[in-house]
Amino acid sequence: MRPLSVRQIIWLIAIGPTLVAGAVLLALSERAAETIAEALTTRYIEDAQSRVRQQIDEYLRSAILQSDLMAAQIERGALNPSDLESWLVPCVTRLKSAPDIASITFGDIDGRVFWVVRTPEGYECAFKLDPIDGMLREHRVTVNTEEVGELLRASEFDTLGRPWYRAGAEAENATWSEVYSWVGGGTGRYAIGSSYARAISGPDGQLAGVLSVDVTLGALSDFLARVPIAEQGTLLLADEGGMLLASSDAPVLDSDGNRRSIEAAMLEIDARLDRSQERPLLSARHHGLLLGEPARYATVSMSAAGFDGLTLLIGIPEDYLFAGVARTRVRLLATGGIVIVVVGALSFVLSSSLAQRMRAVNTHVRAVSQGRFESRLDERGPSEWQILAGDLNRMAGDLETYVETQKGLEVAMEVQQALLPESVPDPDGLEVAGHSKYCDETGGDYYDFLERSQSGATGQLVAVGDVMGHGIAAALLMATARAALRAHAPTSGTLGRLMTRVNDVLAADARHGRFMTLSILLFEPGDRSVRWASAGHDPALVVDPVSGEVSELEGGDMPLGVAEGVEYQEYSQAGLPEGALVLIGTDGVWEMSNESGEMYGKDRLLHVLAGTRGKSSQHVIDAIERDLVEFRGGASVKDDVTFVAVRFR
Repeated sequence: MRPLSVRQIIWLIAIGPTLVAGAVLLALSERAAETIAEALTTRYIEDAQSRVRQQIDEYLRSAILQSDLMAAQIERGALNPSDLESWLVPCVTRLKSAPDIASITFGDIDGRVFWVVRTPEGYECAFKLDPIDGMLREHRVTVNTEEVGELLRASEFDTLGRPWYRAGAEAENATWSEVYSWVGGGTGRYAIGSSYARAISGPDGQLAGVLSVDVTLGALSDFLARVPIAEQGTLLLADEGGMLLASSDAPVLDSDGNRRSIEAAMLEIDARLDRSQERPLLSARHHGLLLGEPARYATVSMSAAGFDGLTLLIGIPEDYLFAGVARTRVRLLATGGIVIVVVGALSFVLSSSLAQRMRAVNTHVRAVSQGRFESRLDERGPSEWQILAGDLNRMAGDLETYVETQKGLEVAMEVQQALLPESVPDPDGLEVAGHSKYCDETGGDYYDFLERSQSGATGQLVAVGDVMGHGIAAALLMATARAALRAHAPTSGTLGRLMTRVNDVLAADARHGRFMTLSILLFEPGDRSVRWASAGHDPALVVDPVSGEVSELEGGDMPLGVAEGVEYQEYSQAGLPEGALVLIGTDGVWEMSNESGEMYGKDRLLHVLAGTRGKSSQHVIDAIERDLVEFRGGASVKDDVTFVAVRFR
């Protein structure tokens, strides 16, 4: 055999190691691609799960809220289970105010039933008032007048055998019924939904009937189709029995109106899983095919608004996951070809060095992805490597700081939420309700309830405050003010003296450059009087229960934390009428903006208060909260929102 020539040896030395290095790079890229694919799959799964859970929760809570409100009306006597014909107008009004609700139904233990249902043309109602007759008569609801219109159909109807009635009658608390399908009245189209059913007791404490608020689940399929990953993949939502509730691609019901299984839906969209590892369908991640192409699947369990046992199946095409990796691989191959042609003899040294550094980068990235943020690359080498290694090392440190900051924010949110009242008090002669919502993880709004005895009289002490700005700094100042208020409340005498002591604490260290407004009110039900001290806070509003006129509790001093030595005053007003309501809030209420930049304003708040005169404190709180949500629309919340209502019984 002829020995190799020098040229051949040079070419072998130049090209051989380069080809080996190229093969190593390809292997590393495959491993990196798999790591990236797993990371992207996890991110898409978490994003889809979060979106779907939030949508289901918002969708179902509307039915829960309306059911709670109607149960309260029945308890107060505003709705009479013995006079079902009088329910028409109140129920139509509720359907108009809650577009996610499909129908409202009440059936009593004798088999009488009434319902109002939303239709494409408007509303329909149905009555079965004679248990012996047994006929259910469905009518159109006359537009505008909300009266019983023409008779549409009559049929036999077994009230006590309906799923919603059985669910409500058998459960100790309000519950969701099993999901069932029905043909919409007069439409001939199938729909699926669930009923939020609750037992209604009579004056004797025995079961009088069942109240059901129904929602259709068709809108959930529309929502799944709008989730970003659905453009390339598929999402299927099933109950604990594997029967479909919603789908981004396949129909949920068959032609007979029966719910389809998740396996049947997957067959229709050609979604096949690799069962070689013998994993159950709804318990783990799988490889498989979607429309004939490789795909990855994952399932997650979830619950929302009391609806338990939900499973979300997510399928993602691998081409979608590897699109960026493929482009990177092409660029690497092109660069390798240029290196072989141009660099030649230096390829062995360069490729070996590059492979070693790439392995170091891969090891470093994998270590950081596993939470070992102390991992560092050796920055010695060419200037480009020094820059890259330095940036990656700083990135690991910054990522560790970010993760710790996020954990700190979560802990801070839990701590601050624990500072707010867990429940509202129920003192004799008073009715109290409160609401607070932060725009960030932490905020600067504060409200509190304290009982206080003075001169033999028992009163309810209410505090509402607002720190300038929001976030961690505002939360710390709020916590300081709360601690000072609770520490000095039992021994400070007048409310003015109490406010002075709180100011002394906050103003002693004014380096933070922040101030806080605070209003402290003492409600004494015996003589229906209010005593208050205000540190720059907006005046409390008083609603007359008869006329609906709104007045202000005027009088106050400068905000807390501005200057030391300020003596705060106490003000009072006695002889408020029975049923008078006092509302105290923060500026996040009237300064809330909608999508057009328009502010909510106090005039709109006064209009809501005038329209709820004589109602309970909780009713007023709910009305304000609903009006704020309706006004804001899709705009983001830019300030904390807090308000408390107290009514003299």
